[in-house]
Amino acid sequence: MHQQINDVKDHKFALEMSAMESWPRFASFDEDSSLRKKDKWSRYDGYRPIMWDMTNITTPVFSDASLQRVTYSEYYAENCFKAGIFCQLCGWLGNGNLWGGGVSDSDYNENAGYLKDQEEFQQMIL
Repeated sequence: MHQQINDVKDHKFALEMSAMESWPRFASFDEDSSLRKKDKWSRYDGYRPIMWDMTNITTPVFSDASLQRVTYSEYYAENCFKAGIFCQLCGWLGNGNLWGGGVSDSDYNENAGYLKDQEEFQQMIL
């Protein structure tokens, strides 16, 4: 019985992931240009900036020492997960994968792969 329930959950998850991965990660230039407020963002005419920052998601304090170590962030002074988040001028938002809060922003930015994904998307629509 438990295996059947797990199979249903696994198939549901696979279906949801497949749907999510079929959506574009970033708004196209045309979408971004047409949906943004023209008067507010006029200095970016002809450009499609994607602004990135880091955020944290608070977690409980873990009793396991290794989990405690990889999730503790000195910057946020708490156990958390961290992720890169982005915003486009049209209001499109997204995020990178969650990493343990102990990672530095530099390590995350260099190794998370979101900038490579952004570059590939940009090249794909040229």
